[in-house]
Amino acid sequence: MKIAFFTDSYWPQINGVTISIDNFAEELEKKGHQIMIFAPKVKGQTESKFNVFWIPSFSLPTYKEYRISSLISLEAEKKLKEFNPDIIHLHTPFSIGWIGLNSAKKLGKKVIGTYHTYLPDFMMYLPIPFLKKSQLAKKGVWFYTKLFYNKCDLTTTPTNQSTAELEKNGIQKVKVLPNGINFSLFNSVKCNKDLKQKKLVYFGRISFEKNIKVLIEVLALLEKTALLTIIGSGPALDSLKKQVKEKELDKRVFFTGALKGKDLVKKVAESNVFVTAATMETQGLTIAEAMSSGMPAIGANKMAIPETIKEGINGFLFEPGNAKQAAEKINKLFSDKKLYEKLSVNAVETARKNSKEKRTIELEKLYKKLLE
Repeated sequence: MKIAFFTDSYWPQINGVTISIDNFAEELEKKGHQIMIFAPKVKGQTESKFNVFWIPSFSLPTYKEYRISSLISLEAEKKLKEFNPDIIHLHTPFSIGWIGLNSAKKLGKKVIGTYHTYLPDFMMYLPIPFLKKSQLAKKGVWFYTKLFYNKCDLTTTPTNQSTAELEKNGIQKVKVLPNGINFSLFNSVKCNKDLKQKKLVYFGRISFEKNIKVLIEVLALLEKTALLTIIGSGPALDSLKKQVKEKELDKRVFFTGALKGKDLVKKVAESNVFVTAATMETQGLTIAEAMSSGMPAIGANKMAIPETIKEGINGFLFEPGNAKQAAEKINKLFSDKKLYEKLSVNAVETARKNSKEKRTIELEKLYKKLLE
């Protein structure tokens, strides 16, 4: 098959969408399929291990890492027509997503859309203060979401929770398809199991909706030898650094910046436990990635997080925003070596089930069924 991916989010931006696109593209090419990716052009970003057509773009004023393009690209339409895909897969519902959707209709191609990100997240980045927190804005986001995805022949989303949310808001023809992780890469380095010093890690987008500020509050409740490493980049970075300074945690919180590949894997594995306070995840790929190394996870009991973190099995859950409860769960885990080992073994098995190889087989089946 020839498959065209359209995405508004791609390298050099590092997030779950970018990673899942590369994981699927790599595995599909191994199976003999041809992939072409249409993505926003960023100054200096011209190389990729895949066949990418870069579409001119500019930064969103309130989230400089995120790119916006024109809704029309004649050059992209021309390249797509030359490539002549069997199926078009839309990974974002924004400007490049619309280019892909409109081009598909013109060419009479089947379209799959994937709902990766809980879109109300992005209301906080609207440059209209009085609107971004209003119910009107939330209703508008769901109207827009329904408008886009109901034009697709099929919509996939990573978890049962996000499927229910989409269906509740009027999106039709929804199918659960988790995004796969590079299990073998993250499993290649085992996590630090020396529990004498609490070493916590978060990696992913450093954005306000991830509630990383709660993790800093959690650290402040733990003994003074406990450490927190924060890996990634994003618009909340300066705010978090200010919080760390105000709480006098400069020597206990480490910001590494964005890492990828083996550098990321090695840095993550230096810690004992993965932590997340995010409350709007549609999947949370980094949880499973961390678990691949044998690392139990502690996360907020909200949206899709409980579908990966199972209480007392591969980690622990805490009430959203409840730093005290999160600290108690962390202390419980570190105080019982046998419990930690049990959760560690189960964490690896949870991650293994979500390998990119397994998930690509499922995606391939969806493509073939849609083309029947």
